[in-house]
Amino acid sequence: MKVLLVHPGKQHSFETAKALKDAGVFYKYITTVYDRPSSLTNKFKRFLVGKNLKKANTRRCAYLSDEDIIQIYEWWGLLVLFLSKFPCLSKVYFHLNLSLSNHFADKAAKIAVRENVDAIIVYDGISRKGLEYVKKKAPQIITIMDVSISMRPFMQSVFEKDMKTYHHNGFYLEEKYLTNKHCMDVIRNELKYVDYFFAPSDIVVQSLIYCSVSKEKIFKVPYGVNITQFKYKRKEVVTASPLRLIFVGQLSYRKGVHHLLNVVSRFTPDEVQLFLAGAYEPKKNLVNRFLNKLNIHFLGFITRDMLTQKLQAADVFVLPSLGEGMAMVILEAMGTGTPVLISDMTGGNDIIENGMNGIVCKAGSETSLFNAIEWYMNNRDKIPNMSLKAHDTALGYTWEHYHKSYGEQILNILSSK
Repeated sequence: MKVLLVHPGKQHSFETAKALKDAGVFYKYITTVYDRPSSLTNKFKRFLVGKNLKKANTRRCAYLSDEDIIQIYEWWGLLVLFLSKFPCLSKVYFHLNLSLSNHFADKAAKIAVRENVDAIIVYDGISRKGLEYVKKKAPQIITIMDVSISMRPFMQSVFEKDMKTYHHNGFYLEEKYLTNKHCMDVIRNELKYVDYFFAPSDIVVQSLIYCSVSKEKIFKVPYGVNITQFKYKRKEVVTASPLRLIFVGQLSYRKGVHHLLNVVSRFTPDEVQLFLAGAYEPKKNLVNRFLNKLNIHFLGFITRDMLTQKLQAADVFVLPSLGEGMAMVILEAMGTGTPVLISDMTGGNDIIENGMNGIVCKAGSETSLFNAIEWYMNNRDKIPNMSLKAHDTALGYTWEHYHKSYGEQILNILSSK
């Protein structure tokens, strides 16, 4: 059996490749930017230093040999990555990235048909034309979509409600597809060419059903965490100092950062200190009026090796996102023994027991978020025990568990062919 894995970026696809390898069905991995000795990526990497070099080094998978990789449109992928660094070019980036996705999917589909693979695994939002080609030219090939985030038509209703309730247009500025009918049509239409779906959480399953996908076609396989990297450090009872919250991720409306900043600014510096690790634009309305707040600290982008230390130093990890699939940083925080405060749209609420290993608040509700922070403030003595239970939870969601579960489901699908 031959399964072709296709992803223009990275995300968790390296772990999916390992799952396929362990199951004995991996064929090739098609991507754009990848660090091979002969690649453009490797040549450009020589000019990078510091954090940029560390990020570039992640574009290589220890599970795969160079012969396992098929690179297409590498120069295009590098250009898109470069443009993503400049917010002023967001419109150019959006259209160039959309065009890349279409061309990438087309070429990957032709490779799948030419190589006569048994199945092809693609990712949501980039695959309609490619999947259509596969179904037309080689209908015997099983098409599988790995859905890493809640379907956008599902999130659209959540975003629009938030803009109406809190009187902002942030999602229209960040999520360009909301105002792009063609893009939304592509997202909806690609689903009809998919035989099976993989989802990491109940919220993604719910979003697929919202888009008229049959539940019988959906396999739920949660993501994992590298326990070796995100080492456990038990929390101690501390009542004399402020509650230390840490947010990790892109500072965006989708991540609920506008709600988090509004809520934390209502606490005094002696009550709560918030640390935000992630790239941001100082002049952006989302953050600029909070830059001088004494209890809000913008750390900027931090590398993976710094992340463990920052999580260990915090009392609580917070992610009030309005749209995710299963944010992997939740499990990473729990791996270090950091209890979490997350919204019910993060995908992580599948594994949270309120008051035991974390707290789940309602997405888009600043009242719910405020009450959850206040609960942690009033229950500081419970944090050490929650720390231990958070770590115990993470131990049940390692990447090894993911590899085994994903591989078993793939073999079940292939056996039905």
